[in-house]
Amino acid sequence: MTCPGCGTLFQFRSGPPPGATPRAQLSAPPPASTDVTPAVVAPPEQSRVAPAVSTPEPPIVLAPSRKSPSASKWRIVLLVLVGVGVLAGGVVLAVNGLPWRQEQSEEVRDNRPAHESKALNYRFVLPAKPWTVDRPTQLGFKAQLALRRTDPNAWLVIVAKDYKNRTPRESDLVDEAIRLLRTTTLPSAGKPLFQNLEWERKPDSQLAGKPALQLEFQGESNEVVMNGDCVVLTQYGMAYWYFTWASLERKGRAAEEWTSLRNGFHLLKEREGWQERLPKQVLVQGKNPDKAAYTLSYTEGIWQGQALEGYDEKADLALLGYERDDKDRFAEKSAVALVLLLPKQSDLKAAVTAARTHLRQRQEGDGYPNTTITPIQDSSGLVDRADAFGNVRGHLAKLRVRNTEERERYVVQAILHQPDYVLVLQCECDWQRQPFWEEEFTLLRKSFRFLAEEK
Repeated sequence: MTCPGCGTLFQFRSGPPPGATPRAQLSAPPPASTDVTPAVVAPPEQSRVAPAVSTPEPPIVLAPSRKSPSASKWRIVLLVLVGVGVLAGGVVLAVNGLPWRQEQSEEVRDNRPAHESKALNYRFVLPAKPWTVDRPTQLGFKAQLALRRTDPNAWLVIVAKDYKNRTPRESDLVDEAIRLLRTTTLPSAGKPLFQNLEWERKPDSQLAGKPALQLEFQGESNEVVMNGDCVVLTQYGMAYWYFTWASLERKGRAAEEWTSLRNGFHLLKEREGWQERLPKQVLVQGKNPDKAAYTLSYTEGIWQGQALEGYDEKADLALLGYERDDKDRFAEKSAVALVLLLPKQSDLKAAVTAARTHLRQRQEGDGYPNTTITPIQDSSGLVDRADAFGNVRGHLAKLRVRNTEERERYVVQAILHQPDYVLVLQCECDWQRQPFWEEEFTLLRKSFRFLAEEK
């Protein structure tokens, strides 16, 4: 029997029974002579097979294989199932192998050209073209690296500084960033790179996988309004300022590129085991301990004790402060801290009014009759409220004192009411130097100890 699908011949009998006509002979032409021995005719395309002898299990003779529509369909189904299996396996490998692929891509990326400084403990993988080194901008910023791209224009600058054995405070980092933006002048220009600069603190970002403070700035450069970010990181006594900027109209698109480029910044391991050497704190006591027994501490190298002559006539203690890196001792960068002993008042509210009145009178007496005094706000609201004052409770006021259009002062008053007097710790600096001195003023206030309270 022949299968109609694949053409396989199935032979179920070994031969004709005795006396029967062979099956193959039925379809053969009549024999030419009765003397000719009957022969078995093979099917088409089948090799000739001799008549089989009778056996208990007849052999199966298979015809040559031929493709059929049914077989092709099953083969396609089989291929599809294999493909699905391979695809599923690839997905599993991709997911399970994700850490390896990230590690490999990091290695490949680090094999690209890089700018590295072991002395400053960092490495930056250089971006591909069209980014190129910008020597004039590098010289202007006194930076370790400056890059620029065109079409569209954009800039990237890295500045690093070694603070040796101390960790720079946030005020140091912000102050240095703003100084660089305001004062940097390119060698070929006669004016700062950015004019009409404005800036604000933004939520913290990341650099080298570590938390970093972030500033957004905006200014005019060559008659084009530029907008950019400065991400600042400190680690092991090092500080890194990472500037990026482009035209204001590209602000949204450029931000995506900035994030990608920052991934190329890495810290090295040259300073593992570094420890900060804390600055010495100097303990001082009031000049009139019989009336007001108190102490406070200040940072050596920042503050210096002063004779009272030339300061407020109500002063019991005077300190003059200079910024740590201000070797020229510029007056506009200095600060003054005084402990004032004012006449007694009925309660804390009256004591606050007396302290504010005394400040105004002093400002007017120094030649500024049109002085205005306004409390300012911080993240928790208006700073003109009851607050901690060292080891006692008092009143804290942060004030913007405007003498003229060109002269503004930042004043902090911590006020303590006592039965026989009002004690005021008053700190003052130029309004523009507030980011630096704010932390120092806070440290002075927290170090205050009213000895009578501890007895």
